[in-house]
Amino acid sequence: MEKIKSLLNKELLRKVILKKERIFKVWHLLVFLMIVGAGGDSGVEGGNSKKDCLVGHPWGYPSASSATSAWRFSQDGTFSFTATGYLGSKSRGNWTISGDKVHIKYNWNSSGMTLPNQTLTLNGCNTLMAGSSTYKK
Repeated sequence: MEKIKSLLNKELLRKVILKKERIFKVWHLLVFLMIVGAGGDSGVEGGNSKKDCLVGHPWGYPSASSATSAWRFSQDGTFSFTATGYLGSKSRGNWTISGDKVHIKYNWNSSGMTLPNQTLTLNGCNTLMAGSSTYKK
């Protein structure tokens, strides 16, 4: 009888150990998937991608509601830039984003001048830096 109890206890212990090993493996898999899922261009408020923060909103200086200059980014990778004032100007081109850097390539501007490529910085989801100028949604 003792031998049977001993065998049953060993079998029960083996099952408990196997179950804990499975739980441990599943837990590690979930942690791995969470880490992998956090990659990409996320990292801004609300879990939106930086591209989503950039696209579809006018970015104005000094603010969107009283802008003297503004950027507008489209989902297809194009942009437009408008500056009001004495000379006023308009520009268009293409953009890409890498991390918090928005790379600008001008294709056309109303002055007819060739403009150099430019890099803007997206800070969070509400501030865009172009040189020392801060653009806001």
